[in-house]
Amino acid sequence: MFVELSVFAGATLDATLEEAAANDALDVIERLLEVRTATGAALRAAARGGAARVARRLLEAGAIADERDEWGRHALALAIAEGHDEVVTIFVERGLALDGSAIAAAILGGHEGLVLRLIDAGAPWTPHARQFALDRGMAKAATRETSAVARRPARQIVELPSRERLRVLALLAHLAWVDDELEPRESALVRGLAARAALLPDERAQVEEWLEAPPTTDVLGSAKVLAPEARDLFVELAHRLV
Repeated sequence: MFVELSVFAGATLDATLEEAAANDALDVIERLLEVRTATGAALRAAARGGAARVARRLLEAGAIADERDEWGRHALALAIAEGHDEVVTIFVERGLALDGSAIAAAILGGHEGLVLRLIDAGAPWTPHARQFALDRGMAKAATRETSAVARRPARQIVELPSRERLRVLALLAHLAWVDDELEPRESALVRGLAARAALLPDERAQVEEWLEAPPTTDVLGSAKVLAPEARDLFVELAHRLV
């Protein structure tokens, strides 16, 4: 009824999805996901409101973890700013959006313990961030060395940073075309991965082009340098093609 009333009242499906996420209405989220893809805006609404179970479900459905709002804030930074530890844990355990924005939000909020946790999870600990922490009286964080532990490899393509997803798909498409013929099995695998990667419309169209003809040399040139968290996943996926 919530969905029907919201749409009837003039709300778009995206707006209804955001409202449901902000209000921790998981049952409504499930219904909306049957007709609408998960959005970064809905994920940010869930994170800001502390709706941990909704945030988890949206990530599972392909919401882009590091998508930002007009002020440059992603879902993890919002969860940190609002002090929603359960939501923060979801991102940290998955190794998602562990970047300078997350570190800055934790420092700005005075959460030294969380700053240390983010560093140990693989978030970048730059000289600028270290000085920012020192200026905020976080002596322990300021003297913490960067974690030697590499970021946990992604287990699903949607867990990768958005810029890495298309790179992985480009390399997989190139590998599938290596014998100058794309088999139905190979095409189905690449297309299925693209469907789960939460790509933008133009990116999905790009993948479809690669299934009609191999990626061009300039595309492959930029794709060959994969981030560490993407390499193991690419190798695993490549084994399914050969």
